Amino acid sequence: MRALTPTSEGAQESGTSWLPLVTVVTPIYNGSAFVEELIHSVAAQDYPRVEHLIIDDGSDDDGATLALLRKHDATIRWWTRENRGQYATQNEAIAAAAGDIFVVVAADDLLASPRAISDVVAFWSGKPHLDGVYGRTVQVDEALHRLPVQNSTIWRFPRWLIRYFMCISHSALYLRRSAVTSRDLWFDPSLHYASDWEWVSRLTRAGLRLAFLDEPLSLGRHHAGQTTQVTRDSELMAEYEDVWRRNGVSPVSGKIVRAAFGLWDNAVKAAWIARTRGGSGLAEVLMKRWARRG
Repeated sequence: MRALTPTSEGAQESGTSWLPLVTVVTPIYNGSAFVEELIHSVAAQDYPRVEHLIIDDGSDDDGATLALLRKHDATIRWWTRENRGQYATQNEAIAAAAGDIFVVVAADDLLASPRAISDVVAFWSGKPHLDGVYGRTVQVDEALHRLPVQNSTIWRFPRWLIRYFMCISHSALYLRRSAVTSRDLWFDPSLHYASDWEWVSRLTRAGLRLAFLDEPLSLGRHHAGQTTQVTRDSELMAEYEDVWRRNGVSPVSGKIVRAAFGLWDNAVKAAWIARTRGGSGLAEVLMKRWARRG
């Protein structure tokens, strides 16, 4: 396994600076509503060596997504083909990425600031033993306003916690590509909802050496059309139980730990809703949550 050095494949010497090529991987399916903002956030990076690779997974939105991608031919590398699913598309993009380092950012998310990639590379430089760096994801609403209540567990965390639920957002996880491909650490396309979590937990079980950069690296957008909002809780839980078993965790203990760590966040969210929207607002949220349980 080759360490990351200024002369490694895909890297460039610039005095004493390490300048690896960084690929931002984005799968897209009917994503014209948000992806242009992501394209701009990648193009605005102050880091000089960035590739933005987008694969259109057979969008069927009357050409809206393809027209938008063609508009940005000069700043992105992209292609389209028949629908194969999100996780198969992410695997295809990782395999095709030119960068020494890659990060997977969904079409509706963003890089947190123009210095996100340069901060990662600066933190990583001089640490050739690392296989990856991850940071914080800031939760925002559809209009990119910071949500008043953040998920406190998707920051710094004890390593064992990843076996129980998603503690690292992949949009804030930068990985050495060779460390992933040489171990065949691909997303599992047989999963429909939880493959991101299963993948990250498998990376840690495989012994990848990750370091935490205590800075916001991505914005995670919450909107009505995202998968976790339109999928019934029972369908999500079926996959969660599958991933728990793969992680050597019983579904019973998985639910207990997940509930325990979620209790504080949920209590804070409920208090904020009740304070800002009153009892009727809280009741509305709880009713919507109940309706998804089937």
